[in-house]
Amino acid sequence: MQPEQSVSRGAALLEAVYRNPSDLQARRVYADWLLAQGDPRAEFIMLQLAAPTEAGKVRAAELFEQRGAGWVGGLAEVLDGVTVNDFEGGFLTRCWPKFTSHEQAAALASDAAWSTVREAVTSIATHELKAKDKRSKARRTSAYESALVPQFLARAPLNALERFARPMPVALAASLTSRATPFSSLRELTLDVTDAALQECRARCRRRPLFPRSSDSR
Repeated sequence: MQPEQSVSRGAALLEAVYRNPSDLQARRVYADWLLAQGDPRAEFIMLQLAAPTEAGKVRAAELFEQRGAGWVGGLAEVLDGVTVNDFEGGFLTRCWPKFTSHEQAAALASDAAWSTVREAVTSIATHELKAKDKRSKARRTSAYESALVPQFLARAPLNALERFARPMPVALAASLTSRATPFSSLRELTLDVTDAALQECRARCRRRPLFPRSSDSR
């Protein structure tokens, strides 16, 4: 196989993982391809897909310490404190992205690497916020509202997301109905609400649900 064909094959296998994050066989096939390329991530994926053992955990941690920073692709610039424990099946499963600007959130929203994330706690930290009043809840909320929801959650391919644990103004939660694809796996969404705002969100979600078969339960 020519080098160009091999790279194309690898990209296609990785895309298959992102397209269906629950398909562990797709991860095994990708690991086999990596193994043929001499890539140490192959061993890491195989270790995390295998039945856990103490020796396997130690070896996976060693591999992550050596190479893990390169296994999150373009997301590295917004991920803070990711460890081997945030990976399952060889891929990023939970993270706490921290965006520094409106533009950055927009640019990274479409990165396919988000597809395997099942749990997210997300924050926005702007330079303006740091320069003014760090303790101001109003300023934190403003920064959060301006970038996170419309440019990240509404567009990111979070196909496996089950839990989003960050208090979110309910009006912005309702804006997630603009997603082209509903959250099919979401089980927990933390909201910061008033009763009136909750009723507005319910009304909007009835017209276009956040996820299939959504209920009116709080």
